[in-house]
Amino acid sequence: MNKRLRILVAISLMGITGSAYALAPPVIDTEAMAMGGAGVSSATDNLGNVNPALVGSASRSDGEFFMTPTLYYADYNVNDFSNRLDSFKNDPNAQSLRSLDDSGIYYNWGAAFGVILHGHLATSTVYLNSYSQSYSKLRLVESDLPLPSGGSGYDSIIETVGISIVEAGVSYTSSTSFRFAGLGDVKWGVTGKMLTGVVHQIEQPVETASVNGFSTEGITSQGVTFDVGFLKEWGRDWAAGIALKNIYPVKLSLADGDSYRYGPHARVGVTRIGYRHRIAVDVDLLKSKALGIYGSTQMVSLGVDYDIGGYLKLRAGVNYDLQGTLYETYSGGVSINSQYFQITLALIGHSGSINGLGIQSTIGF
Repeated sequence: MNKRLRILVAISLMGITGSAYALAPPVIDTEAMAMGGAGVSSATDNLGNVNPALVGSASRSDGEFFMTPTLYYADYNVNDFSNRLDSFKNDPNAQSLRSLDDSGIYYNWGAAFGVILHGHLATSTVYLNSYSQSYSKLRLVESDLPLPSGGSGYDSIIETVGISIVEAGVSYTSSTSFRFAGLGDVKWGVTGKMLTGVVHQIEQPVETASVNGFSTEGITSQGVTFDVGFLKEWGRDWAAGIALKNIYPVKLSLADGDSYRYGPHARVGVTRIGYRHRIAVDVDLLKSKALGIYGSTQMVSLGVDYDIGGYLKLRAGVNYDLQGTLYETYSGGVSINSQYFQITLALIGHSGSINGLGIQSTIGF
């Protein structure tokens, strides 16, 4: 095994040991979004946001230069939190207040842009990502519950906590031959990046609270970290990958003088590859602990896509939280592509309503 790669693997494994709680970064790639979030071993036309090793396996690597602008938005309105909050504000009473105690809302949005440079031996990527996550939930004060309908002077509050991240990074993707267990050729990628983050915490009276997921408050922190990914393909039938992200945690300062450690994160995936279809499964290896009073999450994703004639791909998937904090979501999407251009769309929904969307284009020269 290549000596540098051995060192890289050792550092990666040390970085995730004993780290079971860290806020998980969102799935930025639109192809993976449409497949329920599964992309560690299958999202091949992207910047390597899901797995740095995937850039080297891009299906249109005959070009030398690609751009991939991406936009996405999603929200999880758990147990109809926003409407319940509006109902309480219109008619404050103990029953409406209690109904807020088992609900919450989670916003997730962002954008990415980068360029991919394909070479004969390796692939390089330069990119800029910006994303935010925000959580709002009731902090109930039990003494508020006896208040009659139309009462005033509630002490309960709506707590909103969130994080905004900007990443500027450079990735390098190549492959190495492993003799161990007859693995043979394994693609790998490493991303070094500068991360700038802002954590915000807001407390609002429940009678006047407004939750829209956006805030500019907080202390700006910076740090340097890196991602590592691996991809193994067995012929044209199977692929497996692992992505270790933000391996060296970045400490983000809070307004109360405390700090929050962002990272590390780990995710694995397996893909079954058919003649015109793929079936992919991804699982978070670590629980992800949100800021504030929101519970932990640990996502498992299942997705499928079908290639129609090489120019059109249809996708569908489901995303499920093993910890039960977020409800399951269903997704679908489509890609329309030619040799040097592709546009990918994704929609995410729950209980018949759309709560997320993504759009990504790939332009090559």
